Amino acid sequence: MTMHRLNPDETALHAYQPRVTIHSGASGVTPLFCIPGAGASVSSFYELSQTLSVHIPMHGMQARGLDGELAPYADVASAAQAYLHAIREVQPHGPYHLLGHSFGGWIAFELALLLVAQGELVANLVIVDSRAPNDADDAARPHGRIPTLLKLIELYEMRLDQPLALTARHFVGLSAEQQIALLHQALVKAGIFYPKTQKKILDGVVQVMDANLATRYAPSGHFAGAVQFISAQEGDALQTQQRIDGWRRYVGTLEHLQISGNHVTMLSLPHVAALGSLLNEWLEVAQGVGVV
Repeated sequence: MTMHRLNPDETALHAYQPRVTIHSGASGVTPLFCIPGAGASVSSFYELSQTLSVHIPMHGMQARGLDGELAPYADVASAAQAYLHAIREVQPHGPYHLLGHSFGGWIAFELALLLVAQGELVANLVIVDSRAPNDADDAARPHGRIPTLLKLIELYEMRLDQPLALTARHFVGLSAEQQIALLHQALVKAGIFYPKTQKKILDGVVQVMDANLATRYAPSGHFAGAVQFISAQEGDALQTQQRIDGWRRYVGTLEHLQISGNHVTMLSLPHVAALGSLLNEWLEVAQGVGVV
């Protein structure tokens, strides 16, 4: 019998599993599935997990490509299909509770459409500060290596009191490896990365961020249920209203709630405690679990 030897790409693909358990919760309790934003990992939901009832299992869906080895998903539909399979492995049937932050809101929405099309109930669909599908600004968004790095810097700076002081001119003329080294150095200096954090981590983050920024999303259908849209208090009010109006074209009903913080810090303490409180209430109603 001929043995098939896996090449590095095949090995990474076999090792990749999108679902990561953040909090195991109690047996028999319906879990919450969370999808992070562009270039982010499931670790972005760690502080949210600390605010949830100890009963509630919580899983994050890790983007493909963050390891720097596999290619990111080409579009929202591909990611949603992969996550659907991973979710149904741990929870074969509804009701389902889904949450997506930023770019992850698109994937959560597409997941909800897939589940409903298969006859399942989506009891909670929470979209956290996500642009509306078919955003009119999409076509005008700059795309490329340096714009991706600048967008990533913008997101990192939302966690800082002082900017990283890196602009496009700092990256022009540098190789990809040199660009990563420069950004890594700045993040270590700012205290976002530990000094021993490997540069390879940034390779994966930039790769996934670049793919996500290039993605356009037109939902495969209309979600007849209710959506909870959570915005950041420190966000632009006009932009937030445009997102709300945009999402309302695709859903049955939409409730808008606002919590403190900006697009990034809204998932960190103390701001995320408000989101945790809301989720505890919604999930308790859905499954009769006492909040502890």
